[in-house]
Amino acid sequence: INVFALTPELFRNLLEHNELPGREAAGLLDCIYDWMDPDELTRPNGAESRYYEKERGYPSGNRIVDSNEQLVLIKGFTREHYKKIGRLFDFTLENQGFNPNTMPKEAFYIFPGIRPDKVQTILNKRLEQSFTGAAGITLATGYNFNNYPQKLQFFTSNTTYVKIRVQMNQERYFYI
Repeated sequence: INVFALTPELFRNLLEHNELPGREAAGLLDCIYDWMDPDELTRPNGAESRYYEKERGYPSGNRIVDSNEQLVLIKGFTREHYKKIGRLFDFTLENQGFNPNTMPKEAFYIFPGIRPDKVQTILNKRLEQSFTGAAGITLATGYNFNNYPQKLQFFTSNTTYVKIRVQMNQERYFYI
């Protein structure tokens, strides 16, 4: 999920689906955005260096989050948040929406009222053919994705994502 495309409503849906307090969504988003913006102007429910230095002993990041693990440094983002939803976030500026052709199952719950059977339909259908627009995914599921055309981005390449875990001792080197 590209964090820059999240609205408080969509973020609240994701939190509530994962049994996290949804009422805190706007405040948590303010804190995430304050962490990433270059200034020291605090959003209504956010936090900047004044808070971080006093409460935690380090300044605000004032830059894009480098890794999802860094989320726990942000006010309000707990280890429980990280365990349940931290891996779902994308902080790159390459896309500004959500791609239903590659989204993990859990990420679909940003959409209000989407049922698990609709999510499973999406997962099954995208194995057969990529979705190319909101109308196609709406037709396949009966869920009205036409309400979110500015949030959905359909990349239809046959991209495969691979998660690689490497463990090595210090005496050996390799290059990728």
